[in-house]
Amino acid sequence: MLSTDKAWEKFGRENPYYGVLAEERFTAPQIGDNRDAFFESGRAFVAGLLRRYESHFGAVPRGSALDHGCGVGRLTLPLGPGSSR
Repeated sequence: MLSTDKAWEKFGRENPYYGVLAEERFTAPQIGDNRDAFFESGRAFVAGLLRRYESHFGAVPRGSALDHGCGVGRLTLPLGPGSSR
């Protein structure tokens, strides 16, 4: 049996997009045709989360963000400079 760390390392090597978002279209054999949709889902998720947060607490300061375990960047990239949030 693989340890948790080893299992995630294996996912990262063999099926990184599916390891982040477990939908069949994001498996290694299919990601080429679906990569844009994968990253768009991250942009939409971050935008929705920020809207929800701001509706309760006001404007979110922009400047720095930390994404622990960011994988392939699905949620990190939308937080970066020049992204349309």
